[in-house]
Amino acid sequence: MSSISSTRLKLLKEQLFHGFFVKKEWWGDDLTILNTPEVEKKSISMRKALAFEKVCLEMPLEIKPHELIVGLATMSSVGFGHTFPKYETDEEAKYFAQFSLDRKSVWGHHMPYYKKLLEVGYSGILAEIEQKLKTEADPEVIDFLTSAAHTLKAAAALSKRYEALIKESAQSEQDDLRRTELLELSRICAKVPNEPAESFHEALQSVWFVHMLLHSTLSYTPLGRIDQYLWPYYEKDFNEGRLTRQEAKDLIGSFLIKFNERTQFRSEHMENHMSEGDWSQGGDPNEPTTTFDMENDADYNFGQSANHWLQSATVGGLKPDGTDATNELSYLFIETLNELELVSPMISARLSDLTPKEYKSFVGGELCEGGAQPVLFNDEVIIKGLTQRLNIPKEDAFDYASDGCWEVLIYGRTEYSYGHIEVMPCMEALFNKGCSFVTGRKIGVDPGDTLNSLNTFDEFYEAYFEQVRYRIDNAVKNKMKYYDKVHQIAPEPYLSALVDDCIENGRDLTNRGARYRIYSLFATGLSHCIDSLSAIKKLVYDEKRLTLLEVAAIIKDNWKDNEALRQYCLNKTPKYGNDDKEADAILVRFMNDFCDRADYWNSSIDWLTITAGVATFENYPRFGRQAWASFDGRFAHEAFSSNYSPAVGRDQEGPTAVVLSSTKVDLSRLNSGCPIDLRISFNKNSKDECKDILSAFIESFRSLGGNIMTITKVDIETLKKAQENPEQYMSLRVRLGGLTVYFVQLAKAQQDEYMRRTEHNF
Repeated sequence: MSSISSTRLKLLKEQLFHGFFVKKEWWGDDLTILNTPEVEKKSISMRKALAFEKVCLEMPLEIKPHELIVGLATMSSVGFGHTFPKYETDEEAKYFAQFSLDRKSVWGHHMPYYKKLLEVGYSGILAEIEQKLKTEADPEVIDFLTSAAHTLKAAAALSKRYEALIKESAQSEQDDLRRTELLELSRICAKVPNEPAESFHEALQSVWFVHMLLHSTLSYTPLGRIDQYLWPYYEKDFNEGRLTRQEAKDLIGSFLIKFNERTQFRSEHMENHMSEGDWSQGGDPNEPTTTFDMENDADYNFGQSANHWLQSATVGGLKPDGTDATNELSYLFIETLNELELVSPMISARLSDLTPKEYKSFVGGELCEGGAQPVLFNDEVIIKGLTQRLNIPKEDAFDYASDGCWEVLIYGRTEYSYGHIEVMPCMEALFNKGCSFVTGRKIGVDPGDTLNSLNTFDEFYEAYFEQVRYRIDNAVKNKMKYYDKVHQIAPEPYLSALVDDCIENGRDLTNRGARYRIYSLFATGLSHCIDSLSAIKKLVYDEKRLTLLEVAAIIKDNWKDNEALRQYCLNKTPKYGNDDKEADAILVRFMNDFCDRADYWNSSIDWLTITAGVATFENYPRFGRQAWASFDGRFAHEAFSSNYSPAVGRDQEGPTAVVLSSTKVDLSRLNSGCPIDLRISFNKNSKDECKDILSAFIESFRSLGGNIMTITKVDIETLKKAQENPEQYMSLRVRLGGLTVYFVQLAKAQQDEYMRRTEHNF
């Protein structure tokens, strides 16, 4: 990594890294607004607004030394450990519990339209609400608008609290320069986000205040196209001589640091539970909610989203008018993030045919330095899918952004969620009369005695895909029930005010208010599915060495007494990720069928867009733990491969072969994304050679039709040393499946799993 460019950034980084070892205090979960019968009688939306107001008026405030952006988010975690004042009655809580819903069933994955916020401020949005209220007669619309207005006024009060605190701090500050900085910060907090931003500093502070407050009130949101909506303020200040590039980096660095202040390294600082079965992730409300051990020192760890919070930002790509969007901020955000060795926000770099060669080379160079930032997006493929497959207008499709991990949506205009379609348990259902080998519960269609009569691979495949189709259909049906219920217990009046069309439609984000409503179906465990189908085709139908009943028995027994056969399946049958014609033909067939079923539902529902993708995010160990053995040689409970990547260790023909296999599918159909995650090293190449090689590889990935790719440059020896001597590798960053993390913060089991990934060399 390059040296830190200023004393301020050096001090901010030292301050941050020291803070990783200090336990963060959880705040807000023991509070309530239900103090009077009058409050209990108010609508759920207004009670949510009142709970939001309580946070704004009472949440702890903090100003740290050296920082130029102020505001401290309350401690919370994605998936577990949400904190927020109680606003639902006990009766409501009991009723919605039967649907696996509560006040914390706020999924996030929605981006505020920061461009509008910066241009008009809360005051402008309030004026829009007030104008609509003048002519509105519908009580439900009036209730929503009134609740949204209440949250905006409360949010403005939080900024005023910071104004007062900073002004007080300035009075006792002995250093003249810092006193001047504090007085300027006080002025800025008095102004934004309530009023429009007029400078780069004001714009950054405005965005952070909104983001901080959303993340303190259950709304885990990304940042969208940060280099685009901040550019007018940077350009104006720079051109008029009020801002130098280094001053901009100091501001950006102070801004980026804020997204990492909740990060915790030590296992004793982490909560030890995680709930599953929530409708928000496509869970079945009829299934019992389960809890899993999350302690970092446990034998098994279920992921690290605790330090993630869906914080991502997108730079580069194309403008809504189709021209190149690259600007100086596209460089500065990536450069500063990597200079400070941060994991949040995750930066996604959009690349297109119009992206300057200099920028593409810069991106390759940054990845060559290590740190796994940025994630790479291919505009041509993704925009084609949005426009031609989903019929989204070009001006909106050109304005897409990366969501929490890498999901694709139209920034500032989308309500988004997804469901995992776990395709390996579908094989269990076929082999076990529609039931799971793990739990014994029904998870699919009972095939009866059909295993005896599936005489061709095509017949077997169709029987298997019927199980996948059943799972897709159930996920969509459950999601429809979720939409009917969630706004009744977990509305989003504040965020709704910041998402386009909600005010105009008079509807909450959770109640069909946004312009686009997208539900993504993500195939999970894909590589093991393809490799298992390939092995069955070879051993049962091509070589006729086994029957399907024998395969079912082997799987049920978890490969007991069949190690030789397991090794054969691991090493001798066709595998996805090696540019193998047989395996890749099965991949293409499966993905086309998967997308066809998504299209079926998309054509059947007029208010919700159904998209397809491939995903595990960082939870590939957890998904594997919940699945039995598979016929690719994987044991029961072993981790899955991440996202669209080949099975761990099975991609033996190099990174180009991985790309060639993955792009045989028309990836424009997989509108929500399907990243391949690569770990690479460079033998003895020079720094410039590494940059040139990687930049060329990235461009080949784009030209072949890839849509999303993550790259971590790290060799196995470095990972081993980090595991043995973590204190010497505190800032070593790697990409899991959905987030960038500090390697030494992972549980050993998850470190070991990461180290099993194929190390590709150039």
